[in-house]
Amino acid sequence: MSSIKNPAISGMSPLKTGVRHFVVFDWANLVRRAYHSTENHKVLELVGFMLAKQRSEHPNSTFVFALEGRGREFRARIFSEYKANRSQDKTFDRTFEQSMKMLDFISGIQIKAPEGEADDAIAAFVEKRTDHDRIVIISEDKDLWQLIQGDAVKVYAPRKKETINAKKCKEILGVAPKNVACLKAFLGDSGDNVPRGVPRMRTTSLTSLAAMATTPGKAYTKAREAQTISAKELARVVKHKDQIQLNYRLVRLRPNLKMLKRERKADPAGLMKYLQKHGWYRINVETVAKITGA
Repeated sequence: MSSIKNPAISGMSPLKTGVRHFVVFDWANLVRRAYHSTENHKVLELVGFMLAKQRSEHPNSTFVFALEGRGREFRARIFSEYKANRSQDKTFDRTFEQSMKMLDFISGIQIKAPEGEADDAIAAFVEKRTDHDRIVIISEDKDLWQLIQGDAVKVYAPRKKETINAKKCKEILGVAPKNVACLKAFLGDSGDNVPRGVPRMRTTSLTSLAAMATTPGKAYTKAREAQTISAKELARVVKHKDQIQLNYRLVRLRPNLKMLKRERKADPAGLMKYLQKHGWYRINVETVAKITGA
């Protein structure tokens, strides 16, 4: 058998066995966090500083920016009160439009699930990862804890400066990451205006129930067989099964949705020009380079 020639000469590509690192952001969530942390005219400057900090902490990582699709409308068709507690803010909308233009100067991958929310796009991205990929999701949103996979996929909560892996998820919520959607189906989610699945039932009982399986139906069956939940409490679960199942459809992420992506290269000169055009002069050349990943 003839020997394989030098890949660089023969045109073959060598096998890539190195670990790839990704840092994932829900872009709207990041901009909104900055919006509620400073004056309106300083929001995008703060977004820039936040990104520069993450570049410093993850210098060898590819940044991934998840954008919104039509997932909110999909969930609102199932339950009209979904996120109905969130008021419209035209000032934020204008700021967000500016942030989207800013985003195009920043190196990284932009992802979107057209039929999903940003969280669904992140779920789809995680679903497609290889064994060599390591992912850190920057978010305060516990919905994303569903995606944690040991130490390979983790969530970093910047406000608390806390990294959530599978062990930490179990400590805080009482269930493994794969059971988080089941837990939220029973407990509801006030942040998204999803009602409690079983009213006036102890949280400890519902947590124990959710810890048994990844879906409410399987959790109920296992609890009944093991007799770990009282007959009275199980009867309450049955009484509210329709709300529980509805909640589960609302809170579980949808990783199998079609995901679109596009890559952007760093354009520090373009970003600097864009910032100066809007009077944002506090960000210097060095910080712009970090923001863009140049």
